[in-house]
Amino acid sequence: MTETTTTYDQLRMFLEKLRPVSEQARKLLLHIHELVHHGRGDDRRPGACYLPELYESCGLDPDKMYPKLKELVEANVIVLEEKYPFEDVRIVGGANGEDLLYAAEEFCKRENIPFRDLVVEIQIEKLK
Repeated sequence: MTETTTTYDQLRMFLEKLRPVSEQARKLLLHIHELVHHGRGDDRRPGACYLPELYESCGLDPDKMYPKLKELVEANVIVLEEKYPFEDVRIVGGANGEDLLYAAEEFCKRENIPFRDLVVEIQIEKLK
């Protein structure tokens, strides 16, 4: 997280949007983030993960995954792009559509805070 592009307030607001989302959906968001930023292959669109890749890697079938994805879309932290069955998932959250989850991960690395504590457990107090 660079202070010029992402502020603590932006991260807090992003994490607050996750508070009403189920824990299972927040765990799925972490998995999406992992695929987007640390996934397999360079042939996918930058900043996106493919739904087939997501299904295969997390073990949920589409019928169980879509309600969790819907929660994340309704919380305005991901967008689904393209048409079924070639949908992409993109993480958003910033005013300009930037991936604030990536900024949160960078903050956690720098501050030696478990990333899961912020995203899944919503321990916003660790942003201090």
